[in-house]
Amino acid sequence: MQPNNLTTLGVFLLLAMATGAQAVTVIWDGGGGDGLWDTGTNWDTNSVPGTGDDIFISNGDSVAGTEFNSAYTLTLSGGSSLTDPVTNFAGGVWRAGGATVTVGDGSTLGSGGFWDLDDGTFNFKNGAAVNIGNWEQKDTNNFNFELGSSGFTTLTAGTFRIGNGGLAASIANATYSVDMAAYSGGIGTIVLADFSGDAFGMDNATFQGAGGLNVLNPGGYTASLQWNDTTEAIELNITGVPEPSALLLLGLAGLGLTIRRHR
Repeated sequence: MQPNNLTTLGVFLLLAMATGAQAVTVIWDGGGGDGLWDTGTNWDTNSVPGTGDDIFISNGDSVAGTEFNSAYTLTLSGGSSLTDPVTNFAGGVWRAGGATVTVGDGSTLGSGGFWDLDDGTFNFKNGAAVNIGNWEQKDTNNFNFELGSSGFTTLTAGTFRIGNGGLAASIANATYSVDMAAYSGGIGTIVLADFSGDAFGMDNATFQGAGGLNVLNPGGYTASLQWNDTTEAIELNITGVPEPSALLLLGLAGLGLTIRRHR
């Protein structure tokens, strides 16, 4: 029996999927000696990372980045930084292009310039830093902040902007989340990101219309995200924790429920 055209096409597609390039782990080793992302010998694979690769820069080097537009997953740690020299870009713009970027304690994202964060996910651990001249939210963005035990080292970014891309400029396209799992510092206000200016005209009423304002793992704390209209900053406002007596009552209630379930 001769295979029909649909069968042949199906086999071809399966073979293409099986033999297609797979995302790999790529580690910066700086072997090229010039600090440039686009020099293949700066990577342990001796080739520039490809779309979807898991990329790690952890040896403390300052790496002159490139416009991503390749949905990379990048982790900066160990005092490393991703910079954006104007000489590397037309107009000095860095575009995230759907990347996921995690910035660890002591590491830095940016070196001035214009950062178009389009469709990116950005995870900032306590102790991370940014040096971004223009922070432009565009299309779907996710911004995640991980607190330390006593709070969070404020990100001191440049001008806050919201740009038009595939979606109209709107705070509703962005999600902001804070993870309080490690926090034990008590009530108060924690400044997450403090902008030098606001080109969009953001205020707290508008900010509350974000696609998501999430406080994760709050423990016993009551907390919410807000925009400070005076200082142009994103803040976590921690207003209270349960009283010890309330915690005791909650514990006793949980114990009673457990006993009833085991009868």
